[in-house]
Amino acid sequence: MGPPLIFIRQRSASLLVPLVMVGGIILGSATSTPSSAQVDLPAGAAIVPPAGQAVAEEAGRRHAHFTIETSPSSLHLGDTLFVTATLRTADGSPLPNRRILFAYNAEWARRGVVYTDSAGQAFWQLPIVNPADLKSSGFVQGGGTQNRGTDYSVHAIFFGDEAYVREELIGFFKVAQVAIPRTRVRFVTIASALTEQDSLTVIGELTSAGQPLASEMLWLRAFGRETSCSTGTAGRCALTISPKGRPAGNYVVTLDYPGNGGPAYGGATINRTVWLESSAAQPTRLPALTYWGWDFTNEDPAQHNYGPFGGTWAFYWNELVSGSFNQLMVNEVLLNDYLERARRMTITMPDGTLRPKPIILGMMLTDGYTDRAPQAVRRELPHYELQPTSSIAGESCPPKEMPRYDDPLYQSWYAASARAVGNYYRRHPEYHDVLVGWRILGGYDGEWAVMFKNDSAYPNCDYLAVAHEYVTEGEWLAFKRLALAVWANEFGGTPVELILETYHDADARAYGHPIGSKFNAADIEVASHAYMSMYSVMGQRAVSYWWRDQSTAYESRYEPFFMSGVADPQNPALWAGTYWMILWMLESQADWIDFHGGHWQAYASIPGFSQFVNEHLGKSCETTPSAWVVLREVADDNTKEANDFWSSGTYGDYQFCLYRPLVSGAQASPVRGIDLPVPAQGQYFTNPYKAKHGANSQIIALPGYSGRKTDQGWMYFDIDDSYVLAGQHSQEPSNQWRITIVYLDAGTDTWSLRYADAHGAEHRLDVTKTNSGEWREQTWTIWDLVANNQWPGSTDFALSDNSDGTEIFHRLQVRSGRPRAWHAYSIRKTPTIDGDLADWGGFASLRLDSAEATTVVQSSLTLNKAQAELRATWDERALYFAVHIVDSQVVSDALDFENNDWIELDLDGLHDHAAFNADDRRISLSAGGKRRNDGTAPGDVTTAVAAVPDGWTAEIVVPWTALGGSPTAERRLGFTWLLHDTDGVTGDLHLVWEGDETPSSSLTWGHLDLKQCTVPGDFDGDGVINGGDFQLLAQQWRQPSGATTLEATADLNGDGVISVLDLLTLDRSPVRSCDG
Repeated sequence: MGPPLIFIRQRSASLLVPLVMVGGIILGSATSTPSSAQVDLPAGAAIVPPAGQAVAEEAGRRHAHFTIETSPSSLHLGDTLFVTATLRTADGSPLPNRRILFAYNAEWARRGVVYTDSAGQAFWQLPIVNPADLKSSGFVQGGGTQNRGTDYSVHAIFFGDEAYVREELIGFFKVAQVAIPRTRVRFVTIASALTEQDSLTVIGELTSAGQPLASEMLWLRAFGRETSCSTGTAGRCALTISPKGRPAGNYVVTLDYPGNGGPAYGGATINRTVWLESSAAQPTRLPALTYWGWDFTNEDPAQHNYGPFGGTWAFYWNELVSGSFNQLMVNEVLLNDYLERARRMTITMPDGTLRPKPIILGMMLTDGYTDRAPQAVRRELPHYELQPTSSIAGESCPPKEMPRYDDPLYQSWYAASARAVGNYYRRHPEYHDVLVGWRILGGYDGEWAVMFKNDSAYPNCDYLAVAHEYVTEGEWLAFKRLALAVWANEFGGTPVELILETYHDADARAYGHPIGSKFNAADIEVASHAYMSMYSVMGQRAVSYWWRDQSTAYESRYEPFFMSGVADPQNPALWAGTYWMILWMLESQADWIDFHGGHWQAYASIPGFSQFVNEHLGKSCETTPSAWVVLREVADDNTKEANDFWSSGTYGDYQFCLYRPLVSGAQASPVRGIDLPVPAQGQYFTNPYKAKHGANSQIIALPGYSGRKTDQGWMYFDIDDSYVLAGQHSQEPSNQWRITIVYLDAGTDTWSLRYADAHGAEHRLDVTKTNSGEWREQTWTIWDLVANNQWPGSTDFALSDNSDGTEIFHRLQVRSGRPRAWHAYSIRKTPTIDGDLADWGGFASLRLDSAEATTVVQSSLTLNKAQAELRATWDERALYFAVHIVDSQVVSDALDFENNDWIELDLDGLHDHAAFNADDRRISLSAGGKRRNDGTAPGDVTTAVAAVPDGWTAEIVVPWTALGGSPTAERRLGFTWLLHDTDGVTGDLHLVWEGDETPSSSLTWGHLDLKQCTVPGDFDGDGVINGGDFQLLAQQWRQPSGATTLEATADLNGDGVISVLDLLTLDRSPVRSCDG
């Protein structure tokens, strides 16, 4: 076998319509009254929370009081940003000797690790040295060249410990390259702590060279909200912002002067932190999943092999609501039909829980160029008709429709419709676990950020200019804010999350209501995205930071021009566009994904990809099942490539709680996909980016980057300390680490994983390459790695090329935790042991494939689709297993057992971790029925195999006499299993469910837990409600309860008689088997 590898005018006088007030706002008004001010502390006062203040609890740990301050407020080249973080307890006591990580723009490659001093403070400096430093350090395209300055973020992270939860604060700073007059902003007053009943009122000041600047706009951002004021003659103004609805915690308060956009004054930004004392709970977030975009047919996940998914849909206003203003009716038939269908579907969430298919709905106001208001609205208030004059003589522009967004009557109808939908929701609690989100749709084709668009079919017709003659941008913004207010009034305090579909972060922050954001594009190779500037194109990252307690989602491109097509099951290279796009979404902190078109095929085609995506959506470093990094670089001809700044290999990786910091002597430059061997270019690991749209829609050839190479022999990696802490809360046996590395198998030299144990001793695991030219995957399960930042650069482990040849790596994934467990439910009807699994339908199955295995040994990528599913049950006599192996090429006739397809079950009967005593069994069974047993009594095991169209099946019976002890519910056995697949020619695939190899210590194995199964209506005892139970019940027709051969529980409806009503009750039973 070869080496290992992986993978919102007045009304008509004829109708009296009241103006609607929602959330303190009168519809038709674009302003609201700020809350009352409060007395604040002087500027510069220490931000210390009051003594005895209650703190939020999280899993038995508390919030520390964590603050961040930045200075100076504006930066030019050659300056240094100074950052101070302070960590204290609720009573103001310092927390010394705590590790703080400072970084900027979330890239974390350029960063600093500082421990708090005796005052609980940590200090960090970020020099801004030269243009090359700006660009190669991840500054946005054109960054620093604007007179205003360009915005960036600075992060301070306390990873938490046994007493305190993780805290991350994000401040902002500006850099300008040109020599324009500096400005300075400062807080004249700011509070150190608030309660949820308070409002934060600050006095901001703007000066330049010590002189006040009047009539300039200052912005205050905090609690995911934003407000502004104009400075007076003293350069000062007051700003008020409310924390209402926000949960307790530390919040960064940012005072920002964007600059005047001309050569006079540059921008400036300053950050402080306040503690909010609040009883508000974290807002309910919709299930973190992939959602079927525009799910018109309400697809059933059970009918696809894409894993669990939700659905998104929107009804036009005129099909959802009808009637007069005072008697608006929701189309309940329409809504009931859609939601009821979803309610009857069942999906298994990544954590194993069962729930109905989640649905996100919305109300569309237009379908592009047609007003879709109800007829009563259109009769009362006709749309604006847009018909510009063409810029070409003799050419006509066809008319287009646009709603009267600025009219109070239109707004009142809209608000009344929202109330009708809200009333529907409150009348139908049965759909509260189905309807999880509501999309606030407005503007052109539902796009929140765009009131109207020009028609590309008529390029000489300026429809947008005519639209603005009717509705100004200010009136459009006012409508959007009011639209948000009415929906927040209907769904606030419910499990339904509001979702804003936007391109612009300023939209989201201005409204002052908790809201999730979905971005209608995913441009993975736009330079400003990859550089992570806080005000990058479409502001995607900015929103995810401002609204951190609400969901952030991304919508897939239908057919992204930057990718070579969409997924094709016959062409693995075309899966790559989806693969890379989703990795970017996850790295960009996606909570859910709006998925379209052929992209779904990648979920079916890439083994384990659907599960990988869904289990990482909406996760933090404390909750993620794994930490990972994808080694790559942005394809950008404007800054990095054009100036040779990308060659340092320092920035641009996709990082998810696993980081590759800049460490001296460990340069790792990026590798282009077109420079890889031909076999690797055909794999989805290779970035298929080939070109981008430049000026005048020109196509610029620009190959994408797919990995990094060991220029100086080493790469160092740091596992997020929050993940380490969460992972090390594991129990027996000890902490397990599963490390998977995708590497380029080019050459015949070696590379190694290096790590240290608790005593500091270095360990080395080597791989020898075979020069296949493919991306391959290596997985290890190890038990002695200690991730305590003891390697260079405060890292946790390293990869080395062993000085015998340069290595190229694509992806690393680290999974930590205790071994997994599976269950076996009791049964009263013994299955027939004949290889036919028809009598095993009542039990959930345990899947084993390259994504589920802790150990994968694979010598050919042609075998990566092999998989198996196992079911287990027990009775007083024995433990029973059924296995279905999916294999397109079954090998069952080789003389040598090892050269066949085979499975293996390993059991530690007494769970004593003493291998191969009288209570242990190692049972290997080939597709041809050959058996290999390890244990003291191999003859006590019964087996059967059978060929099936998609592979083969096996049944195995192990009596309790062979395992020791007696069978009781809640008993735990040591357990793992193995799948070995061969094609007899190109190589083998070897998958171990839990552990490294089955002959090794059972300490590395998982568990099998015995559980008692009781299913009301399972009269024949096979663990599932099926035809046999209906037959038995029908035989007892019209018999008194207790007077039949069935137990009294046969009277399922409790009326004292067994009748057709009991049959109906049985048919409608929500519990069909032991597994739901």
